[in-house]
Amino acid sequence: MFSGLTLSSMAPAFVDYRALLHTEMQWIGLFPMFQAIGIFCGSFVTIAFKYVNRQILLSILIILQCLGTIFQPWSTQLWHLYLCIFVYGFGIGAWNGSNNFIYGVGTILGPLLDKNYVLGEQICPGVYEDDCKLVSLSNHAIISSGLCTDECRAYDRRPRLKIPLLIGGCLQLLVVD
Repeated sequence: MFSGLTLSSMAPAFVDYRALLHTEMQWIGLFPMFQAIGIFCGSFVTIAFKYVNRQILLSILIILQCLGTIFQPWSTQLWHLYLCIFVYGFGIGAWNGSNNFIYGVGTILGPLLDKNYVLGEQICPGVYEDDCKLVSLSNHAIISSGLCTDECRAYDRRPRLKIPLLIGGCLQLLVVD
């Protein structure tokens, strides 16, 4: 459940990551590719189960998965975000074969957890980019909407993203206990 919850929480944040990292959506769109590479690489860890205690190894990988989730909002560069999702995927790769039903439940709960925190195309809560466009009046005076203040333009999305991903990452730790 918790892996599904955190995985489905990441995609709604793509637009916010685009704004935070000052990049294009095409580069944020590579996010699932790095996750898939991590899952693929992590699946080979199961070979080590013959030589290492399976519970200890899975515990370590789940902790890595949690850290990859928790540190996503702190990414200041695009490669930081890619590294976080790769580490997350690596942990998922070893864990992937179990708990499929509960994983599905988590994929439903993840977006519900995110909906109050992800802004998407809003500049700040309740204000969209179209609200900030300048309007030319007939006497050539230019006015802008009162909603689009300098404070609103400088609104930081990062603290809002930290909350749901921190909750999801901590819930993943419950699996370890």
